[in-house]
Amino acid sequence: PKLVRALRLSAMADRVASCQWRRDAAKAELKARSRDLDECRQRFETEEQAHRACTWSCSVKRAAPFYEKRRMHEAGVEAQLAELRALERRLQQA
Repeated sequence: PKLVRALRLSAMADRVASCQWRRDAAKAELKARSRDLDECRQRFETEEQAHRACTWSCSVKRAAPFYEKRRMHEAGVEAQLAELRALERRLQQA
């Protein structure tokens, strides 16, 4: 009984240590990604500020509808791909 209890305790301690290691790695990844996001937001705001007073002839303003349509199209394609992957998983399970 004592040996079994010690073995269980050791196994649980190993799992806790593993979870803590993964948590710490995830925290570090989150910190790096948050820093990247903040930098991207700053660059975006700088670019947006530079084009805030532009007229219709500005290439950025003229290209905006194209990129918006492209973004919408890519979102639709991603949704379709997700649906196809879900169907493939269901077929593989059957």
